[in-house]
Amino acid sequence: MKKNIFQNHLSWVGLVTGILILVACGGVVLYHNIDLKPTFLEEWKVNQSNWTDAARVFLDGSDADQAISAIRKTTDSPYSPQFILFEGDDPVYAHSPIWLPKSDKWSDSDAIYISQRENIVTGEFYFTAPDTELNRQAFVLLPLYSRNAAEQEKIFRLNYKGFVPFELEFELVDGSLMPAVDGPVRSSSIRLWSAISVVLGFLSALIFAVLYVFQRFKKLLLNPVKFLPVLVPVILLRFAWQTDTLAEVNEGLRIFRSGLLECGGNWSPGLLIMDFLLYFLVAIVFLNVPVFSKKGRQFAPGIRALLTVGGYWIIICGWIVFTLVVGMVVNQSTINMDLDNVFTLDRYSFAALSGILLFLVSQFLISIKLGEIIHNLGIPLNNRIMSIGAAALLSLPLLLMMQTNLHPFPFFLAVFLFVFLLDLFSEKVNVGYPWIFLWLLVLSSCTAALMYKYSLDNDHEKRIILADKFKAALAENNAGSETFYQISRELRKGGETDLDFAIFVDSTRIWSNNPVYPDVLAGAFANMEFGQLSRINRRTELLLDLNVDQNAHLIVGRYSADISRPISVFSYLFFSLILFAALLGLLNKKLAVLPNRWTIEISDRPSLRRKVQFLVVSLTVGSFVLVSFMTIYFFQFNNQRQIETSLLENAQNVKRFLIVDHSNPDWSEMVQQVASEYKLELGLYDRTGQFIAGSQKDAVPVGGFPGILTPLMLEKVGRSHYFFNGLHPRFSELKMLLKQTFIDGEEHYFLLGSDPVFRQQAGSVNDFLSPLINVFLFLFLLSGALAFVLSDGITKPLLRIRDSLNKVKLGRQNEPIDWQKNDELGELIDDYNRIIKEIDESAKILAMTEREVAWREMAKQVAHEIKNPLTPMKLSIQHLQYASGRDPERLTELIGRTSSTLIEQIDNLSRIASEFSTFAKMPEAMNEKVNLNDLVSSGHELFRNRDDMDIALVVPIDEIYVFADRNYLMRVLTNLVKNSIQAIPMERRGKIKIKLYQREDQAIIEVADNGCGIPEEVREKVFKPNFTSKNSGTGLGLAICNNIVESFHGRIYFETEVDEGTSFIVELPRMRSSKDQKPQKRVELD
Repeated sequence: MKKNIFQNHLSWVGLVTGILILVACGGVVLYHNIDLKPTFLEEWKVNQSNWTDAARVFLDGSDADQAISAIRKTTDSPYSPQFILFEGDDPVYAHSPIWLPKSDKWSDSDAIYISQRENIVTGEFYFTAPDTELNRQAFVLLPLYSRNAAEQEKIFRLNYKGFVPFELEFELVDGSLMPAVDGPVRSSSIRLWSAISVVLGFLSALIFAVLYVFQRFKKLLLNPVKFLPVLVPVILLRFAWQTDTLAEVNEGLRIFRSGLLECGGNWSPGLLIMDFLLYFLVAIVFLNVPVFSKKGRQFAPGIRALLTVGGYWIIICGWIVFTLVVGMVVNQSTINMDLDNVFTLDRYSFAALSGILLFLVSQFLISIKLGEIIHNLGIPLNNRIMSIGAAALLSLPLLLMMQTNLHPFPFFLAVFLFVFLLDLFSEKVNVGYPWIFLWLLVLSSCTAALMYKYSLDNDHEKRIILADKFKAALAENNAGSETFYQISRELRKGGETDLDFAIFVDSTRIWSNNPVYPDVLAGAFANMEFGQLSRINRRTELLLDLNVDQNAHLIVGRYSADISRPISVFSYLFFSLILFAALLGLLNKKLAVLPNRWTIEISDRPSLRRKVQFLVVSLTVGSFVLVSFMTIYFFQFNNQRQIETSLLENAQNVKRFLIVDHSNPDWSEMVQQVASEYKLELGLYDRTGQFIAGSQKDAVPVGGFPGILTPLMLEKVGRSHYFFNGLHPRFSELKMLLKQTFIDGEEHYFLLGSDPVFRQQAGSVNDFLSPLINVFLFLFLLSGALAFVLSDGITKPLLRIRDSLNKVKLGRQNEPIDWQKNDELGELIDDYNRIIKEIDESAKILAMTEREVAWREMAKQVAHEIKNPLTPMKLSIQHLQYASGRDPERLTELIGRTSSTLIEQIDNLSRIASEFSTFAKMPEAMNEKVNLNDLVSSGHELFRNRDDMDIALVVPIDEIYVFADRNYLMRVLTNLVKNSIQAIPMERRGKIKIKLYQREDQAIIEVADNGCGIPEEVREKVFKPNFTSKNSGTGLGLAICNNIVESFHGRIYFETEVDEGTSFIVELPRMRSSKDQKPQKRVELD
């Protein structure tokens, strides 16, 4: 069956694999041979012309709306061209407020410059109206390229669509800005589709290899060299991924970009999944390799010991490599692996975690198979324990050499626990749900603990690295709060938003970005140990030395859950493994890729039990999803409301500060002062929306504030305020408030937001969701248990009713069901008890009626059968009387003939009486062990000497025994043979075949003839009493045979074809011999 399944899929999978590989090869060749440099340069000229034309529409005196409609066709991204239109000194339109519209290079004539704003190299285009009376200017900022790969990709996606990002340089040539392209320019669309084809081709090749191996599994095991034609191409395909040719193509899919993982050369999350998927398929194949049972125990003791130690050593080494891979992914990864906030992980994080799960399951399957092999070697328990210890000692150098940063004691303790469960599991014949659940718990908990440990190490190392930056700043004599602030700000810009800092000199705080730290080291902070994480007020704090001479210390802390953190990781892994196990179960049901002992039969027919279980679990999952969405919405809404409320309060403070009457105010100093006092990002604008002063917290012009407020922004503000997102170029998630105010009677605007350097709130939605998922895990497990209990409670009485219904038979006393509860099921059971009582009463009435009818029919048949011999008897006596009067001399002769006739008819009456008596009540059988070979041979001897027909006998060499009455069985056999003889027409030479054989646990006697067969209309009456197709006879022979066979728990039936013959088949339960008994495992006690 399994072979047919794989054979059906192998052909079309091979066809698809070939097509995909050909398409992938063609795509790779096209990608590396098509140079789009001329197209790129031409498109650049067209785009530059479009930007110029859009500006000229306004500069030539046309209505501003026409220019605005042309400009608005571009996006509002900071990586797309930015347009600002001026009429005089007033801005008419600003496409985006993010970039500064003017610089020191501003002039009254057209000009093009190259400058750098933040990390992006920018082209600055200045256009002035040819008619000086219009006094119009247009300003365009064009992002050209960035050394940052992510920003460079965004620039190319918006400005150079269809081209693969590359290092781009620009130069001014004859007053025009032109790109300097040295190498070839590749197509991004061809690279994308080629990468997809390569991935699909590799996956289909893996599937084809697995199907091929399973189809020819037994043959390949006999000659393992034949694995090479399948294994070598797959390995070559995998190594081809390492080549620069394919690596460049595959980077069209971001998941295969090598920069995401710093470990393993160009190892990426995509390759991580591919490698461990290949390892998983190898594990599936290895799991299906047959294990020697008796042969393993026949090996020499030394060989068995060596195999045992080697097997345990491979298991332990596999888990050492697993810990190494987990450490590399968690500690040496550029992707987000912050396990404190599982819900903030992105798709690359989940891809890396999926690769870890694949490795985990694969290593588990291989360990299970090795444990099964070791168990079948028959090594005593004490010797196995010694073998585990020896394997642990042999693997210890590998653990230390791999630098996994794991202490050997907890690692080997976990390994010993795993091997102990593995040894217990290997003794089980079949895998059940309890074992699957137990393994999921063990694997999830151990992996969660391992990842939590590496996450702590990574967090500790990150804090030490950050401390070095403060240490270098403190070494300078002029280090102060502003220096520490700029360091913290750069860290925030770099994405480090979780850590907070506090610097203490002589136990006095000189700077911090979170008010949670005290002014003086005291209390729990004073008791912290250097270099050790301490938990204080739901936070983890690390105390480090900055400068021993100055008695300076740094505390680096973050909000972090305690025990709920590893439990959250465990919950995620546990649910992921449940999903993986379910998918594997569905795959196994379709393709049967797992051994039989791993197959759990699930009936396809509807089941009330499963419906109840599904309903309970679904309600739990649905409730969790609903509560999660409501919680996220509530926290986000409440968080935004708190931020807006805080901004409005700060706006009032800023307004009170600014409206004070100042003569010749220094706006820059005032803005800096109020921003520093209230820890704000603050920018001040005039009535036209042009920038006046800002908090200057970045080493760039105007601190990254919008250089101009667009008319649309001013329109939204109106006479009150408006909230904006994404205005800050470096803190795009920062929410800012634009508010109107009047200073000395003049209209002004100020834009403010909370300074991201300083902690504004203590927690987020993740702080609530992490414990929530832990509670949900408990509820999920509880609901699963309750589902089984409730389903059993509901279906158990139904099963009892079903079993009782199966036992209901007419003519005997049916037992009622005892149910004490007066519920709906109790009503159903009461109805059932009432119905079976009525059935019993009806059965008694029916039995009496049937007996009366049977006796009437029997009386009619007996009367009919008696009349047949009475008629010739009466005629004979009448003839004797008549002859005695007319011919007395012949009286003696007539008396003799009449007596013979009477005796013959009396014998017929006796035979009829005997047959009816036999049918009515069979004598008690004397059952014994009967050799059917001798029985059929004896029966054959009774008939084989006939000259008018051929009677053959076929018996097996092995003797077949049944437990029955030998005489009764002989009677059945002779009756069947006689019927066969009588069914053969006179004009046909008879052929009768008596055959004995066995089928599974049944012994079968078959009597076949070449007679006239049984007509269709009488076949249902064959085994009924009084039926006969002959001119004479009672019709009780086959009915008696049927009663005899059924009394031995067998059955008799026939197969017939008109004019061809009939076969009567008798099936009897066969007595089992010693060969049928399966050897059972026994425990021998010394």
